[in-house]
Amino acid sequence: MIPNRSVDAANLTAPPQTSDFTYTNQRRYYSYSLPSNGSRINKKGIEYQLSTKRFKGINTRFTINGAWFSTTYVNSMTSYALLSGLQVPEEQAGQFVATYDADAASNYLREQLNTNLTIDSYLPKLGLIISTSLQNLWFTSLQVPSAESLPTSYMDINGKVFPYTKQSQLDPALKLFDRMYNYTSFRKRTVPLDLQVNLKVTKEFKKTAAISMFVNRLLTYTPDYTAYGVTFTRQAFISPYFGMELNLKF
Repeated sequence: MIPNRSVDAANLTAPPQTSDFTYTNQRRYYSYSLPSNGSRINKKGIEYQLSTKRFKGINTRFTINGAWFSTTYVNSMTSYALLSGLQVPEEQAGQFVATYDADAASNYLREQLNTNLTIDSYLPKLGLIISTSLQNLWFTSLQVPSAESLPTSYMDINGKVFPYTKQSQLDPALKLFDRMYNYTSFRKRTVPLDLQVNLKVTKEFKKTAAISMFVNRLLTYTPDYTAYGVTFTRQAFISPYFGMELNLKF
């Protein structure tokens, strides 16, 4: 029920009674959330690894590995929308239900390429293993495919379904169903090179125990980059992380 302004509030001398008001009956739609499974994730990629023998002259082995991954997330579920009292006058709220084919704005394509190079040297006389690793994330990228901002159809308060057309966009209420995505949301965003160097030294004690000290992010290289006319400055120095491990064999 929508009350009418049938009481002169400025000249009230006593609390009004419900019988003093006139009203009109009005129907409206309400919405609620319902969990459903309409998403799909497609993954593809290549992993590789190459390990050399331990060269006698320097007693060192080289291992290189890495991967390229591509992940596509797709949501194919139909979605619906109502106009709230924040968008239109309260008496016009919930009078239409808009139907969208899918929430394409939640879809995305994510890619990354990384390479790791490990150099480990064994010094038997000292019982030391010195390992240096270079972890290189060549790039990461994220792109949201373009999405249709307009619904495909709408239903009025009488339950009748109509196609959403250009004429619909001329209606003061129906035009509010245009989600009006910003085109910059669909740009591909690529973050380039991220390199870090780690160091680990392990001391063995008669093959019954080993203690290791390591430093992660001993050196880092994250250069600034420019995308779509905007320069992004990344942190020039990242604090190293120090740690220790103890392994016992019985």
